[in-house]
Amino acid sequence: LDQAPWTEIRHLSLSGRDVHDPIGVDARGAGWVVITQDEGPLVAIVDPEGVMHESARYDRLRGAWWDTNNQAYALTERTVFESTSRASHTFEVPSGRPGRNGLLERLAAGAHNILGSWFLLDTDPRRVVMFTANGTYRSTLMERVEEPRDLAADGVGHIFVLHEQGSGVVRFNAEGVRETRVITSRGWKEPVALAVDRLGHLYVLDRSEKTIDVFSATGEFLITIGPKLFNAVELDDPLDIAVDHTGRLYIADRGLDAILVLE
Repeated sequence: LDQAPWTEIRHLSLSGRDVHDPIGVDARGAGWVVITQDEGPLVAIVDPEGVMHESARYDRLRGAWWDTNNQAYALTERTVFESTSRASHTFEVPSGRPGRNGLLERLAAGAHNILGSWFLLDTDPRRVVMFTANGTYRSTLMERVEEPRDLAADGVGHIFVLHEQGSGVVRFNAEGVRETRVITSRGWKEPVALAVDRLGHLYVLDRSEKTIDVFSATGEFLITIGPKLFNAVELDDPLDIAVDHTGRLYIADRGLDAILVLE
């Protein structure tokens, strides 16, 4: 990050076709990407050369992510789908009535940690919920009072949650226990997306300001990216971000109708 990073920019293509209405992106390895777009709606896996390897269409598509075993998942309001097997998963939480559970019906984001546990952001009510690897409810990590907006997992088991009320990023251990508030807001107006790279750097996207703040693993502020990028490109309506293992930064910008790749 001290060597003038992200000085080249390009648009990601899907086997030669343009991306349309992108809403989500996640990356792994040296450039494998899973993207979601409203048009279709479509979820697609793309290799570093821009070749689309898998794609599927799901109603009410919300996002997608990779787990630590390089399995991609697509998220709709009620269901999580595995990209390879197309297996589907739904999740129930205690309803407050003895012996009865309620289905999560407003999913917005998800992640896995190295133990295989599921972490899901629900928006009705807004909360972050943890499940075991087999989908059994374990705990609620964050309630609506803190207004959680996104979550991300690192390579050693931590889960990070971006929240709007009080604005910051909170770290949880692999067992779902709150450890510390890693980042305090730098005056964000609309924090909507969070990413973490293999070195533990944290990236926070402010949709309203059209900026990405980058922090060290200990929460030290490092740099702001945007709204103006290189080559006269300016962010328009950024919705999601991701970082691969080489440090490439991916930005899903619906206003530009593109997934931007910053080298």
